[in-house]
Amino acid sequence: FKYAKDPKNQWSKSFQWEKKSIKQEFFGTKFQEQFNTRTQKGTSLTEFNEPLWFGSSEEKRLVKDLLGLSSTESWLSYRATINKKHIVPEKATEFVDRFASPILFKPIKTSTGWRVYFGAKPNPYQFTKHEGQDMAYLGQSFNISTDNPRSQRTFPLSLPDTFNIDHFFAYVFDKANFTINSHVESKFHKHGAFRALKAIYEQLQP
Repeated sequence: FKYAKDPKNQWSKSFQWEKKSIKQEFFGTKFQEQFNTRTQKGTSLTEFNEPLWFGSSEEKRLVKDLLGLSSTESWLSYRATINKKHIVPEKATEFVDRFASPILFKPIKTSTGWRVYFGAKPNPYQFTKHEGQDMAYLGQSFNISTDNPRSQRTFPLSLPDTFNIDHFFAYVFDKANFTINSHVESKFHKHGAFRALKAIYEQLQP
């Protein structure tokens, strides 16, 4: 997740996102094999052209879940299920098991096709609980586990304490920070899915 690793992000420091942390914790052998294979192929593992693999600071965070949390994920290539259980803060009355994406999409049909508008919900990271108490989503911690019988343990990861989604969008829209051609390996550039994603990305306008 390139935004989290780039010092130009809103936190001004690099975070290691949860997918790599989970791989290291539960699937260390397979993770190392993948890393070695890419190195042997001559891949230059740098912070910006390989954001999922490059070593980062010791600070590990939940990053992907800023854009929506699912407490259960199927990792098909690893034949495993990843579970995230909220560590309920003291005095809290409820736990978090899902968090809807803060991004809204609104497709509008035009004479030539469709135009899709998108934006963020106002104040998306604040929960209002049934007893009238607010609990912020940001900063919450979760115990991570897997159904893999070889990895019967858990470890905690937390969301960042702050997140400005407008800053995130500004970063993504800036072609100096992100281009889909460099983000996706060249061997996939002829795939139909890549061409569709590229066409969508190139039409994005702030």
